[in-house]
Amino acid sequence: SVNPNALLVGEEGIGKETLIAHLAFNISKDQVPAALFDKRLVSFQISDLVAGATPEIVQDRLQQIVSEIITAGNVILYLPEFHDLVKTSGTAYLSAADALVPIIKNSAFPVIGATYPPEFKRDIESRSDLVGSFEVIRVNEITQDEAEEVLVYESLLLERSAKVVISFGAIKKSVYLAKKYFTNRFLPSSAGDLLRSALAGVKQKEKKVLEARDVIAAAEAKVNVPMHEAGEEESKKLLNLEKIIHEKLIDQEEAVKAVANVLREYRSGLARSGGPIASFLFVGPTGVGKTELAKILAEVQFGAREAMIRFDMTEYQDKQSFFRFIGSPDGKISGSLTDAVLEKPYSLILLDEFEKAFTDIWDLFLQVFDDGRLTDNMGRVVDFSNTIIIATSNAHSDIINQSLRAGETMAKIAEYFKKKLIDVFKPELLNRFTKIVVFNNLSSEDILKVTMIRLRDFAKIVEGQGIFLEFEEEAARQIARLGFDPEFGARPLERVIAEKLRAPLAEKILKGEAKRGARLKVIKRGEDLEFGNS
Repeated sequence: SVNPNALLVGEEGIGKETLIAHLAFNISKDQVPAALFDKRLVSFQISDLVAGATPEIVQDRLQQIVSEIITAGNVILYLPEFHDLVKTSGTAYLSAADALVPIIKNSAFPVIGATYPPEFKRDIESRSDLVGSFEVIRVNEITQDEAEEVLVYESLLLERSAKVVISFGAIKKSVYLAKKYFTNRFLPSSAGDLLRSALAGVKQKEKKVLEARDVIAAAEAKVNVPMHEAGEEESKKLLNLEKIIHEKLIDQEEAVKAVANVLREYRSGLARSGGPIASFLFVGPTGVGKTELAKILAEVQFGAREAMIRFDMTEYQDKQSFFRFIGSPDGKISGSLTDAVLEKPYSLILLDEFEKAFTDIWDLFLQVFDDGRLTDNMGRVVDFSNTIIIATSNAHSDIINQSLRAGETMAKIAEYFKKKLIDVFKPELLNRFTKIVVFNNLSSEDILKVTMIRLRDFAKIVEGQGIFLEFEEEAARQIARLGFDPEFGARPLERVIAEKLRAPLAEKILKGEAKRGARLKVIKRGEDLEFGNS
């Protein structure tokens, strides 16, 4: 026979309380099957029962409540925080469980419980004796069409109180943007919140009609992602993206062109739906700009370099570390990847040294690249559709060096190199990337240009202290020579700037030898660098 008890499992805000309220309303109006006719739905918070009580008092209270329910004969008991029943902390909670669980199992009266997926996974699912007494009902998010219907009714009330006409276009856009960008909340409440934010903005401007563009403006104010159609100025910027990126990144024409094309497609609304905005595999030698381009891309698309979430895949090379990455099967450990994306759903994810990751992680990304979604081991759906994913690898990069020395062109090397990657990665994984980009070695002139960019950035920081720096050409060349290593590319450059410039200048400032308003020139003296007056 079907269990008389039901356990609703769903995320916070997904509609469990609404279902219960609707059931109570239907009972009050006699719009229910005969078995529910004349029933009363009574809510019961276990935390209130045990608050400040000894186990003995809890037992007494429970016996009294159960007795009243059985005597009444028409009560359906609703436990909104059902997981509180199986809490292991506090003797009062244990006492409540000991007393109530046998009654639930005996089906003395119908019980409806409600809980969240992580708590169900962690605390309840393993209690087969308890779960067996319930019909477990998964409460999922309503569809966009259903959310639009809910918002139409809500808008009638909002229009009346705000005295603003809400267009159907604004309702549709609220639902669409909430579903696409506010994935940490659920429809219809996420769309309703966005609509109300837009309404507040419209009222402030004393407009009489709320339109779709007002909803877009409200959504953009909440997240750092452009959603409006590209205007003339932005279109000009998008068409000149390569030039803008090359102000901060030297050479790597193919890589820059690839990321610029993807951003143009995305802002034109032509990006494919389903997966992330884009997924790249950046391959090539160390220290030639793979991570730097990722940082620039985070800044261009998401407004700040801090929007980049970086993972060193050398830390995730076995089964145990895989659980650290996505969460443990028992739900007790949450995953570093899934936690990060839930916290920053609009971000660039950088997976350094991807070839060293545990193979299960590769399989994981097959799904992410295809669907743009991932369900972690706590039952949470993590949305990657507003992320750019970049995996980097320097596997086989010695091929590039050898081929360049043999006089091969970079275009020819790149094709051969991509074929060689099958030795490292599964073909089905390579085929899922939006683009595989081969980074080439930097020439000595490239290294000098990279150095000039870093020195310009350093001078800007110093200018914030009121000191103005310029660099003699020979001094810049010396820093470029010291900052380049055949094995590590331009990676040692930051260390050289710190040792040869930042530390000596800090000392001069503390000694009072460099004061606000000073103009200094960095010059080469022998093999050393000195700060002279400009």
